[in-house]
Amino acid sequence: GKATAMSEFLEAERANASFDTRELTYFLDGGQKRTLQRERIEALVESDPVFTNSDLYNLTRPERHRRAMQKQRRLLELSKIHGHRVSELRAAVHDMLGTDLQS
Repeated sequence: GKATAMSEFLEAERANASFDTRELTYFLDGGQKRTLQRERIEALVESDPVFTNSDLYNLTRPERHRRAMQKQRRLLELSKIHGHRVSELRAAVHDMLGTDLQS
């Protein structure tokens, strides 16, 4: 699909870069350790079914609100289980949650 074509395009462009794109990522993230930590957190969040958005457009407004609260609760649970700060986990969730105005 369109996303796959874009991903392939980006990979091809990265391969043709005159600099090491991974080193640039490390620089932008503040170092290799931070990049690897961010990637672990993103993988943790992305693999959790609570954070899926595949049905988001089919949900009613109350259902979307309930889902956002489920995501907030799950962030707290993941923080407790894995020892990450909630703010680190929240950065890996790429949608608005009901409590964003309070953070």
